[in-house]
Amino acid sequence: ACWGNITISATDDGLFNITAQVFNITSANINSSVNTTQIRFDSTPPQVVEGNFSFPLSGRNYSDSAGGLLILNVTVFDAGIGTGAVFFNITNSTGVQNATYTASNPTGNYWNATLNTSHFPDGVYNVTVFSNDTAGNGNNTARIQTIRLDNTVPRVEASNISFPVNGRNYSDSAGGLLILNVSIVDVTSSIRDVSFNITNSSGAQNASYTASNPTGNYWNATLNT
Repeated sequence: ACWGNITISATDDGLFNITAQVFNITSANINSSVNTTQIRFDSTPPQVVEGNFSFPLSGRNYSDSAGGLLILNVTVFDAGIGTGAVFFNITNSTGVQNATYTASNPTGNYWNATLNTSHFPDGVYNVTVFSNDTAGNGNNTARIQTIRLDNTVPRVEASNISFPVNGRNYSDSAGGLLILNVSIVDVTSSIRDVSFNITNSSGAQNASYTASNPTGNYWNATLNT
């Protein structure tokens, strides 16, 4: 039996063969037994950038409208030995880590995980991808900036409606036009749209009006009586 060590200096990434030949120490005859082993050199980390994210998108607002579940999707490429693991790291706007999710790999280069927005206080967060290949090379340069998690509904009450007034009668004395006015506040993000829904005394819907936003928190629509 015999053994030995060799030191290999840095080389290009790729597949290489290591062939061992045994010489007789006295006659210098080559042993007829030759052993060849194939190895891969891989010093290149996986490739992943912000553009590899398909969801979520930087600067967007996400709420619990889909049951509080937000799917994180990213594409990770590794030209060497292959991607071994991907993690999504969630930090708030001050850089404090809130959670880490281990991604699954349903197919090809696609990795995803599911985030439950109800587990986080409303606010602004960053999502960073940590990817490692099976050779231990890591990459954490891909980051989605400033997504807002917002599970708080806008605040609106009957007292926010400045016109019409409860219990009053309205006719066509003003040409049949009745201005609907309401003030709506959302402390987390902003109001996207407002609708006025008109129902009769039996609860049947008669009409729905999309409000406009002339200024600030004020929304209005015009109803033709």
